[in-house]
Amino acid sequence: MRTLWLLSVLATAVVVAVTLLVTPHHVDHRSAVPPSVVLTRASPTTRAVAVLQGWDRDRAAAWARDDADALEALYVRGSSTGHRDVAMLTAYDRRGLRVTTMQRQVLAVQVRTSDPRQLSLVVTDRLVEARVTGHGERVVLPRSRPATHRIVLRRGSTGWRVAEVYDD
Repeated sequence: MRTLWLLSVLATAVVVAVTLLVTPHHVDHRSAVPPSVVLTRASPTTRAVAVLQGWDRDRAAAWARDDADALEALYVRGSSTGHRDVAMLTAYDRRGLRVTTMQRQVLAVQVRTSDPRQLSLVVTDRLVEARVTGHGERVVLPRSRPATHRIVLRRGSTGWRVAEVYDD
């Protein structure tokens, strides 16, 4: 149980470090624009939040399926952030653990660059729900504190991918 608790705390720290969003444009996560919205006419901030939330959902789904290939596909080839995320997923798998739920809350977003093929964002967010299962146990991870990161996303033929996440 102590190992599972320690891994839970580590997972929280890593999840917070690996993903996120910030700005003077405060965004209420509950009223965020669904991905079906035509993003080409949306404001840069609305478009950025929708892209990021869609990406976060895809990432959480890859973690829940324990699918390293799907997770890797969410990052630009060669991304050190992507390599760390896949390594963490693999480490969980080796220990017989799975992150079945991972939900982030975007608190603020500042759009630095917004064009059809690249977004550069300063994001403040936090982990609001995460659950880990393994060894016959289910653990709810604690909510994380808000953290701010710079996120660079690039759009390719298969959609938006994270190039890198930097601590700000």
